[in-house]
Amino acid sequence: MAMEYLILLSRIAPGITSHPGRSRDLLSLLVRTNTTKDNPQSKRLSDAEVPTFLVAGHETTSPAATWALCMPAENVEVQTRLRNELLTLETDEPSMEELSVLRHLDCVVRETLRLYAPIVGTLRIAVHDDVIPLATPITDLDGTVHESIRPRKGQSVLIPLFAMNRDKAIWGLDAREFISLATRAPAFASRSSN
Repeated sequence: MAMEYLILLSRIAPGITSHPGRSRDLLSLLVRTNTTKDNPQSKRLSDAEVPTFLVAGHETTSPAATWALCMPAENVEVQTRLRNELLTLETDEPSMEELSVLRHLDCVVRETLRLYAPIVGTLRIAVHDDVIPLATPITDLDGTVHESIRPRKGQSVLIPLFAMNRDKAIWGLDAREFISLATRAPAFASRSSN
């Protein structure tokens, strides 16, 4: 895939670099960043990293965008509030600053990503022996109660995002329901600050 990227880069780089303000898509940004003389080699992505970045971005962004369109479509109230809020924008190309103040849009995006996160879990490798305290003790299959988890150096630790994002103990009895309005907002605020 790195070879395909290099071929693609050789074909599109001249147009992208000669008109830097025209294209604002991810590929154009990567090409500009990787080809500008102002950016030192140590700050550029390698030719092997770019295809991985593009595939990872596509495989996570596409499902997230699909669910973000699907969820409001199934709830007329959410759809109406979101549409009315978006109609307050004075431009068809709002800045991130303008988008960041749209409360209902923020709730729809957060709730969509909570319920339908593009990544169901993430794996980490312990770089040293550690002790992770638990807020609530757990009982294992043998009946032993644990107040902490003790990963050993080199051990894999799976963080189950899908399960955590739908856990009723964290999100309430309606944890598996799409609720994008202000009722979910306090939960987002308390969790995003941790």
